[in-house]
Amino acid sequence: MLRSTFKFQVFLIPVLLVFFTAAITLIVTATLKHQMQYNFSTVASFVLFCFAWIWLLFGELRTKAIVLTLFSNEIIVSRFLGLGKRKSYQLADFELSQTAYLSSRYKSYEYLYFLQGGKRRFALSEFYHKNYPELKASISLRLPNPGERNVSLLEQFKDIFRR
Repeated sequence: MLRSTFKFQVFLIPVLLVFFTAAITLIVTATLKHQMQYNFSTVASFVLFCFAWIWLLFGELRTKAIVLTLFSNEIIVSRFLGLGKRKSYQLADFELSQTAYLSSRYKSYEYLYFLQGGKRRFALSEFYHKNYPELKASISLRLPNPGERNVSLLEQFKDIFRR
């Protein structure tokens, strides 16, 4: 059995979610309390904070901050930092895994996508998981990998709502 472990920066996501929730609440409360008119900056701030909140919750916590437990013939995945519902997959159900790279300002991070029926089911991330190299090596022995490709931020954003 091999279980994924998180890097420290993953635990900043819930902190940011609390911050954005407080910011949204303050904007709405101040606007309603003072019966302020909805000017462009208030609406833009509200939209920006709501977007960041949705992106962190559904994009980062749901799709990337997963706990993966790897057995000889089975993978158990739990989303939302391991607090979400556990879902079991048989390794034989996956056709292959696919390595992708997402570039940030200073570094490229590797992601390993698990494909089933031509669709991505979940992903392991070098950015989020401490033991990513060990997990990838173990998975590579069991699933074929068709190769590598670069992934754009736009493609990552679309992927948030596909799964």
